[in-house]
Amino acid sequence: MNLQAQLGAVKGSLGPNHPKTVQLETQLKELKDGIRREGAGFVGRLKADLAAAQATETELGKRVAEFTRQFAQVNGGDVQLQNLIGEADADRKTYEQYLARSNEVHGSVGHGQPGASLLSSADVPLRASPDIKRTVLIGAVIGAGIGLLLVAMLDGLIGGLRNREQVEEILGIRCLGSLPMIEGFRRKRLLGTDLQRALEGSSPIRPLNTAFGQAVHGVHLKLLSPTHDRSWVVLVTAALPAEGKTWVAASLAASLATHGHSVALVDCDLHRPSVHRIFNGPRGPGLTDYFAGGIGLDQVVHHDPGSGASYIPVGTALSQEAWRLTFGRMRSLIDALRERYALIILDSAPVLAASDAILLSQVAQKAILVVKWGSTPPAIARHAATQLLETGGTEVAAVLSMVNTKRAARHGDPVASVYKQLDSYYQP
Repeated sequence: MNLQAQLGAVKGSLGPNHPKTVQLETQLKELKDGIRREGAGFVGRLKADLAAAQATETELGKRVAEFTRQFAQVNGGDVQLQNLIGEADADRKTYEQYLARSNEVHGSVGHGQPGASLLSSADVPLRASPDIKRTVLIGAVIGAGIGLLLVAMLDGLIGGLRNREQVEEILGIRCLGSLPMIEGFRRKRLLGTDLQRALEGSSPIRPLNTAFGQAVHGVHLKLLSPTHDRSWVVLVTAALPAEGKTWVAASLAASLATHGHSVALVDCDLHRPSVHRIFNGPRGPGLTDYFAGGIGLDQVVHHDPGSGASYIPVGTALSQEAWRLTFGRMRSLIDALRERYALIILDSAPVLAASDAILLSQVAQKAILVVKWGSTPPAIARHAATQLLETGGTEVAAVLSMVNTKRAARHGDPVASVYKQLDSYYQP
């Protein structure tokens, strides 16, 4: 304040530009700057102290909360301890009461008078009861009865058609025969090996699967017509996949060829072709390659060296148009095959899986509907047979495939009983 007053007096008497006035202004400015810096530093120290105090307060708050929690736990533990002590006292009192009652009972034993008297002594039994042998025998009889009942129930649960009479009554078509399951069949082995061994019925050494070979031979004899002077076209199909239709078609072709008939098997199942696998041959060239053009009939016909049968696999053509069956294409192919073979077998897709079977039935004289024994629902098989019959002009028959001869014999199929005796009949 003194410096400010001196500056005012000097400036008023000497003027603002006088050296002493300038000197006093400089001193006043430096003084104000010093005061400002001092104040800023003091404020900064106060803020730092405030922040430290706040941090200390926060830490102290956390410690207070932790101490409060620990105190609550200790206090709760004390309460729990008091409860346990109370329960222990109650249990101890209950135990003392039981102990006192037990001592009273033991003290009174032997001092009371009996309230019962012996009238007569018991007789010694002549044999033990219960009779163990009789119980075991009754249990064995009951167990055997339950086992037979379960077997009958399981056999009754087998769906589908199980004998020739059922096929002809429900489907309304002729049944050409029943083909038993091939014994010793192994999926990992080449299919053609199993087929060839199953059809070796004329071997002087005891053949395998004689029942299967003789059953196939019986079906192929019913297919032949001695009064027909032209070649036959036979369609082999099924109602559903996995019915064994390709096995039946290939078996018929191999059996006919083995017995000296000229036969050609054509794989017309473009959805799941398998004829080439059964004969252990290549997939092509085949049917689709023939449809694609630029290839002759001789190039698509393959020969099975074991049976002598000829077959046309599905082929390996790449164009989508080649994989389409039409009436004109099949008619042209069959006309060419009729000049060489007495019997032409068409392995078609299942009736209910594709419409190809209906188309092929229009170029065939006979159609064989393969029905898997005990599996195909009768209503489904009847629908498939009706579909084939409605095309007109085609004789439709059925073949039961994959017959379990043991179960079939229990269901009253006399043919199945005979199948089981064929192996011993042909044994040298």
